[in-house]
Amino acid sequence: MVEPDPLDREIDTLLDVEPSHDFVARVRANAGARSMASGAWLAVAASLVAAVVMLSLWGARVAPPLPPRPIVPEFAALEPPDPIVIEPIAIAPLLTADIALGEQQ
Repeated sequence: MVEPDPLDREIDTLLDVEPSHDFVARVRANAGARSMASGAWLAVAASLVAAVVMLSLWGARVAPPLPPRPIVPEFAALEPPDPIVIEPIAIAPLLTADIALGEQQ
């Protein structure tokens, strides 16, 4: 087992003391006062947020729904155009040659 450094032992002995009862009482009172104060601020902040939300909801007005209308009224009066007719074109038959027979078809 490794022996601790003499400096570490001296620091440990200096720090190994119990605080006085008066000091503990003041620290607890101070901590209690701070926690109560932070709790009070938290309650005030939560109340303000709730008031702002309530006022915004109370002040909001719902707009009446718009009457239905055609999506594109400018084009509703136009007549549809005549259909486009594509006429088939006649393709002339290709001339093929039967090389073996020497004939043209």
